[in-house]
Amino acid sequence: MRSSAPADCVVDGSVSWLTAAPAPDRDPTGAVTGPLRARFALRLAEHEHVVGLGERYHALDQRGWAVDAEVFEQYCSQGERTYLPIPFAHVVGGDGWGFHVDTTRRVWFDLGATDEDLLWIEVAVSPDDPDVILRLWAGAPATVLAGFLELVGPPGLIPDWACRPWISGNEWNTQASCAGS
Repeated sequence: MRSSAPADCVVDGSVSWLTAAPAPDRDPTGAVTGPLRARFALRLAEHEHVVGLGERYHALDQRGWAVDAEVFEQYCSQGERTYLPIPFAHVVGGDGWGFHVDTTRRVWFDLGATDEDLLWIEVAVSPDDPDVILRLWAGAPATVLAGFLELVGPPGLIPDWACRPWISGNEWNTQASCAGS
C-alpha cells in the first residue's frame, strides 16, 4: 500500500451525514432534523502509526484502537478515556502527516480498529451549521506541530509553582472521600 499523504488521504465516497430524520430540515414543530454527525475516513498505510489525540494512558500508538475525544472525569483506570482530549494527531512511519478536527464538539476515532487501512472520524455537528473543518499537514512531526501551533498559538510558559513538589490523590473522586484523608 502506498504512503498516505494529505493530498489523497480522504477516502472518496466515505463522507456521510448521520441524521435524525431523512431530510436535513425542520419538522412541523420546528425541531431540527438535520445532520447530527459527520463521518469520513482517511487512508492509513500499513507501516503508519497514529500518535496524539490528547492525554492517553492506554497506549502511545493509537493505531488499532477506537477512542473517544470527550472529557471524562474518571480518576482511576482511565483506559482509553481522558480528561484532556485534543482532536489532533501525528501519523508517523511513512512520509509523515498530521490532522486536526477543528471543533469543540465530541469526536470519535476508529484508528484502524475496524479496518486496518482506514482511520474513521465521526464528529458531532450542529444541525443548524453542520460544517466540519479538517486540517491536514504533510511532513515530519516538527513540521506538522509547527502548522498546528501556527493555528492555535504556542504554548505558554508553565508557572513557577508547577516546578515545585506536588501532592496528589488520584485514588479519590468525591469530596467525602477527600474529607476523610
